This record gives sequence, C-alpha cells and structure tokens, in this order.
Amino acid sequence: MHMIQRHRLLAEILHADKPVVTIVAPAGFGKSTLMRQIFDALTARDLPKALLTLTDRDNDFGHLFTQLWGALVTVSCLKDVMEPSPDDGGLGSSQLGYSRLQRVASTLADAIGVSSAPFTLLIDEFEKLQSHEGIQLIKDIALSLSPGQHMIIGARTMRQLPLTALDLQDRVLRITVEQLRFDFHEAKAFMKMHDLVNFSDDQMALLFKRTEGWPAGLRLATLALHGQKLHPHWLENFSGRSDELAAYLAEHVLAQLPDESCRFLLQTSILDQLTGELCDEVLERTDSAEMIDEIYRANLFLAPIEPGSEWFRFHALFREFLFTELKRTSPSIIPMLHRRAAAWHSRARNHSQAVGHALLVGDHGLAADLMETCAMEFIQTSQLETVAKWTDQISFDEISVRPSLLRARAYAMIALHRFNDARNALSTIRQTAQDLGREVEPEVDVQFALLCEWSSQHEQSRAVIAKVAGRVEPSDGVVYGTSQNIQAYLKTLSGEFDEARQMLGRAKSAYHKMQYGLWTFTFTLCFEGVLELIQGNLQDALERCETAFRNATGAGLAVACAYLTEALYERNEVARAGALATEYLHLVRDNGHPDAIILVYRTAANAAFLDGRGAQAEALLTELSDIGDMREIPRIKASAWIAKCRLALLADRTDAAERFLKLASKPEIWEPFRSFHLFPQEINDPQISEIRLKLLTGNGYSIIPEVELAVRAAHDSGRKWRKLRLQVLLAQIYATNQRRGRAIRILEDALIAASKDRLIRVFADEPWFLPDLLEEITRRNQRINHNYLEQVVMATAAMGYRADEVVHKAATAEMLTPKETEIMRLVAKGQSNKEIARTLYITENTVETHLRRINLKIDTRSRTQAVAKLRENGVID
Repeated sequence: MHMIQRHRLLAEILHADKPVVTIVAPAGFGKSTLMRQIFDALTARDLPKALLTLTDRDNDFGHLFTQLWGALVTVSCLKDVMEPSPDDGGLGSSQLGYSRLQRVASTLADAIGVSSAPFTLLIDEFEKLQSHEGIQLIKDIALSLSPGQHMIIGARTMRQLPLTALDLQDRVLRITVEQLRFDFHEAKAFMKMHDLVNFSDDQMALLFKRTEGWPAGLRLATLALHGQKLHPHWLENFSGRSDELAAYLAEHVLAQLPDESCRFLLQTSILDQLTGELCDEVLERTDSAEMIDEIYRANLFLAPIEPGSEWFRFHALFREFLFTELKRTSPSIIPMLHRRAAAWHSRARNHSQAVGHALLVGDHGLAADLMETCAMEFIQTSQLETVAKWTDQISFDEISVRPSLLRARAYAMIALHRFNDARNALSTIRQTAQDLGREVEPEVDVQFALLCEWSSQHEQSRAVIAKVAGRVEPSDGVVYGTSQNIQAYLKTLSGEFDEARQMLGRAKSAYHKMQYGLWTFTFTLCFEGVLELIQGNLQDALERCETAFRNATGAGLAVACAYLTEALYERNEVARAGALATEYLHLVRDNGHPDAIILVYRTAANAAFLDGRGAQAEALLTELSDIGDMREIPRIKASAWIAKCRLALLADRTDAAERFLKLASKPEIWEPFRSFHLFPQEINDPQISEIRLKLLTGNGYSIIPEVELAVRAAHDSGRKWRKLRLQVLLAQIYATNQRRGRAIRILEDALIAASKDRLIRVFADEPWFLPDLLEEITRRNQRINHNYLEQVVMATAAMGYRADEVVHKAATAEMLTPKETEIMRLVAKGQSNKEIARTLYITENTVETHLRRINLKIDTRSRTQAVAKLRENGVID
C-alpha cells in the first residue's frame, strides 16, 4: 500500500515529553496509518511497544483485559509482574467471575505504576470502547505511567475518556484533524506515488483546496482518476463532500470489478463490521472468508479491525458509496439482509447490533422481540439511554404486549426525567394485570415510588413504598435493591439513621449475592455516603462515594459523581471537585435525580467562584434555576436562589441577597418536605441563609435564641454536619456582639469535633468574621490538631480574599456606565477612536471625552492601562 511518511507528526510524537498522546479525527484522516508508522518507527529503534486495535467485543471487560494483557505481556520488563496466578483459570469473563476479574485487572495498572521500565502502548479505534469498566482501566493505566512510559490513543472521538487530571498537569499531547491533514507537499507526493504526475501546480493546488488536505479524499481521487483523462471541469467540481463523487466512484470504481465481487461488496455494505461467518449468514453462501481476503488484497477500502483479526470493516466513505449504490440497484433485498444480520447477531448475543439491524429495516415486531431479551440487562448495567432510544423508535403497541420491555422502558424514562412516558408505561402494566384478573406485581409500586423520588415527591414516595413492605424479597433482585434504597433514603431524610443503615446493608448484601443492577448498587453506596456525611463522618462518606464512582457506569456515573464532588468539596479538594463537576455536569443534568443535579451544579459554581470565575458561578446557578423550571421542581430553583444569596453576600450585595432569600423561602416550596431534612439543604437552607444575612446586617443578636435552639436540635438528631455550620455562624454572632469568650468556646468545640474527619469547607465557606477568631484560637491552641487547624485557617483566608476580590471587581464595574464599558471593550479589541465612533454611531470627540472620564474614574493614564485594569478586574474580556 502506498503511504506517505508523516515525518513532521512522527517527530512531534516520538520526541514528546508527555506520557499520553491522543490522535483524534474522523474516518479518512490517516489516524490508523499514523499509528502504524509510529509502531514501525519504534520497531526500527528496537523500543518496547505494544499495539492494540479495539473492537465492539472489547466492551466485554474480560475480552478487553485479555487483549490488554496479551499486548503488554510482550513488553518483557512487565512480564513477571503482570503474570496472572495459575489458579485464575484464564482471563475471559466466562472463566473468571466478574468481581474476580476486576481484582486481577487492577494489578495491571498497579504493575505499570511500580515499574520504571520504558514502553509505548498504542491503542487504536478507541471509540469502539463504551463500557465504563474498560474506559476506567485505560484511564487508570494512563494515570499510572512513569517517565519513559507512553500511551498513544487513536480515536474518532475522546468524549468517553475525559483526561482532566492529566490535562491539568500538562501531560497530554493532542494531535487533531488540522495536524493530520496533508500539507501541500505531502498531497503532491501522495498523488505522485499513485502515478498521477501529470498535474500542473495550479491543478494540484485546486485539488488540494477541494480536498482540504483530506487523505481519504485524495485516495478516492486517485482511484477515480487512474487511467482517466483529467477533465478540468471534473476537477473544478471535485470535493470530499461532493454529491457527484459518490456517483462517479460507483461508476468508475465499482463498474471495473467482477460482478461477483461487486455484488458481495454491495450487499455487505449493510454491515459495519464483516467476518466470514456473518457474511455467509447474510448472503447465504459459504465462501465469504475467501471473498473478504480477495477484496482486502485488492486494497478496496477494507481493513482488519486489528492485526490478525478475522473481523474487517470498510472505510466509512467507501461503505457509504456502496450502500448508496445498493439502494439504487437492489432496494428490495435490503430488509432481508438486515433481518439475517439481526438473527446472526442475536445468536451471538451482540444485542446492540441485532436490535440496530431490526430497527434499520423498520421491523418493529422483530426489534421488540430482540429488545425484550436484553432490555432489563441493559437497565441493570446503567445503559438507560440505549433502552430509551430503542423503545422510542418502535410503536407503543409493540412495547405494551411485552411486560419485560415495559418495565425496562419505565426505568429508563424515570432516570431520563421523562415522567409522563414513565407513568404511561406503569399504567399500562397495571391495566394489563387488572384486565387479566391478576395481582399487580410489587415492582410496579417500587417503580412508581422511584418516579415520585425523581420528581421530588417524597411524601407520595413514602406512601407508595410502604405498600411493598414485606412483599419484596432479596431474590427479587433489582426490585428489592431499589425498594431498600428508597426506604433507606427516606429514613435518612427523616433522621432515622439506624433503620436506614440496616436497609442499605441488606441492599448491599443482596447485591453481592445476586449480582443484580449495578445502577441500583451505585445508589446504595451513595446513600451510605449521604448518611455518613450528615453525621459528620467525612472519611467514611468519601470512601463510599469513591467506591461508587469507580464502579459506576452509564447513568450511574451521574449519581456517583454528584455525591463524590460534595464530599471532595467538604474536604477542600476544590480543584478535583470542580473538575469532576464540570466534566460530568451535562450527564448529571440529563440522568441525575433532583438532589444530584443540585449538588453538582452547586459544587461547580462554588469551585468556579474560588477560582476567580465569579461570572461563571452565577451562570451555573442560573442554569440550575432554569432546570428547576423545566422539570417543574421548585426546590431545584430555590436551591439555586439560596446559593445565589450566599454569593451575593460574598460580593457585599445585601440587597440582592435579601431578594434571593425572599424568593427561596416561600412556604409553598418547602411545605411538602416539612417532615424531611433534605440533603442538599443540610448546611445551606433558608434558615441558615437568614442567619447569615442577619449576621452581616448587624441583626444577629436578635436571633441568638433561635440559633441556639437550632444547634441543640441538630445535636439531638445526630446531624453533626449541620450542627457545625450553625456553630460557626453562632460563634460569629457572639463575636460581633462583644461576647468573644463565648464565641471562642463555641468555635473551639466545633473545630475539635470536625478535626477527626477534617471537615473544612463547613468553616471556610462562612468567612465573615472568622479569621480573627481563628487567629486567637491558633495563638493559644492546646486542643486542636495543628495541621488541621492550619488548613482551616488557610481555606478561610482564601475565601475571604476571593470575596474581597469580587467586591473590588464589582466596584470597578459599577464606576462605568454601560456605554463606557462598551467603548472599553472595543478599545480592548484594538479599534481606533474613528472605528469606535463608526461602530457606536457617535463622534470621535465623544469617544475621546468618554476615554478621559474613564481614566479619571479608574485612576489610569492611558488606553493601555485602562484596558489592563479592567481586564484584571473582570469588567471586560
């Protein structure tokens, strides 16, 4: 095969000092070719390396681990530490139990982490990998790399592998589409390689312009032009996106093939991946493997998905050309081909591919039958969006006669906030049972209670879930786990912690025995984390949430991420909490329940504020408020107002804080939850917001009895986290009312109680009069861990500094009129006075007058100084 050596890219990659290189581009940009050239260059240098090309089969964790282990074991320096123990009985998931396989797999990253020997691991077609377990394993390996160890990843997209931590450390080199495009000299050399030397420089420049340096476009051009007379008109209209290109290639490439080869290519174009056995089934023949080999050797855009594999795939563009031609010449056989493919994939338990083929042909009955066999399995592995997408594409009549599919759709619709669709599915199940004279299964009530929880109706949820008490057993699997989770969470919010802990323990026990529903188990672990954090046990809460996040997949990540970011933020790991919250924000928005949505948006906003991005913090809270409107859940919007109230106070905007508090405190919002202590409001609810506001407006003394009573209530109910927050505010109220001794004693007691688990933000987020009190406690400290106390002091000081900075920026912004601000934005863009005058429809003299006033207002002497100061204060970008 003719290939251009990508010398400039090879030099950049092979000399990079970053452990991870990503090569991301759509099909046809030479990503895999570049990966092979990297591999060959490493081979020429006799450097340890391993190459792995992923396929859909690697979404089976056992298969992926076997492939990874097989690739890395060729690196001799790791052979000993990665050898599995003899009693493992093989590495595939069919030989090892899932949890046991994960334990074996965890040694892989550990082995790399302790090794200092250099190697390069190349992973191509990464976009094929969708399973969270597999992605997490690749991520763990990437994070474990030592100096001299490299991972090079080729993919069409990297959205499923966030590399935030490595990006923050500047440890990722990204090769993009723009870098992969041929430059002019490479394009010219490529055409010369294919004996197309009769191009003038002007013609070559035109072809280069039409293809935009797109390697696949140039390759298609060589096929189309080979042996043909070059017509200027054809070249003028040539484009990688041209409609004429597909027709031209169908005529001038396919027409030159033998009829049998052409027929094989056309009919297999319905498949995204080919193997002899599958093609034999679809085409009802017995020689497909030989045909594939013949086509591959003819270099007709067919390539193995990995070296030595029996699975092949067409180049995406060529497959599109083939399928267009098939629809033109033989449209009637397409449904039959898809049905045969669906049947083969179903027997092979490739459920997604089987359903996909049935949907493509529009056979709703077949698609529904296939979905029914696997939909609940997909729900239990958090693939809720897949189930929703499937069931949206077929008629509800087909779903309604299949109870298992209805159940799966109900779960998916609840998680995706499509509550009316969920109610419709549950009502159909209930009505069908009644029509047949059967008792409604307990699962319907469990699902309805889950629906109530996701729509923030705790009282209704409690009433519904009470109906199934004693009717659901551990053997009922995901239904049992879900019912225990709902009951435990409601008990937690009611302050019945012992009962909640017992229920979560039973749910965990059932999960480990039955291995059902990872999505459900994720909630179990997170709710344990909630219980621990409410009681002030931050370390235990972090461990539960970390475990949940490590093991979660799909929609379960939304839940685990939200609770983990809350715990990380309390520990003052603000950068990590903010990065996670930002990374998974949209996943939580689309797949999280109300508490998760509130938590992750609030954490992202808090982290943005602490990073000096006050405007972004405000924008995040505004988006949270909008979500409350869209979901018709008022407490989501009220939570945004409460958070905005606190930010307003930090910016010294008491009038705005009063307005937000008034909106957030409306009785009708909180009346439905009067018997619950909602977790997102545990340390930041309307009562605490009012205490904070009165402290800062000099009215704190009047509410001392109320705050004292709230502290005792929190203590008596075991809500240590809330008690700490109230004590911090109470101490500051006493300090501002000449009762400093009392203030010091209260704050010391709180710090001692919090020091064991190192709760920090519960103090630092209330910085108003705290630094002075902390200074005195530090000076005479005999009882509090010095390291912990120093962390609280530093976090509080940083919070106070950030608040002062916000006030300063706001004051600077308020000095300028809107017109003056707009003028400075144009100045910052480099516009002259004349250009500004023309843009704003004013005279040059008016512009000069405004600039003089601006310099006087903000104490600067030139345009340059003014722009710099306003940028520094965030007034202009």
